[in-house]
Amino acid sequence: MAVGGHTTVIQRVLERREKSSSAIDAARLRTLLCRSDLTEEAAATVLEIDKADLRAYSGGEKPVPRIVILASERVADLRR
Repeated sequence: MAVGGHTTVIQRVLERREKSSSAIDAARLRTLLCRSDLTEEAAATVLEIDKADLRAYSGGEKPVPRIVILASERVADLRR
């Protein structure tokens, strides 16, 4: 919470960590899609998620749900 209208040091650290985690997860998702040899559209179909959500996840616009990472890892393993 901001103190006197200012962001606290702890808030800034947490925000940076969250952005960093999101960027790492997005990169991981893109790597898994590449390993799976699937387009984003095909991957969304296989994972049974909305195509726009998958684009947002892989682009780092939305945090990647852990279940999407896990499911993508499984798909990549099965398609080897």
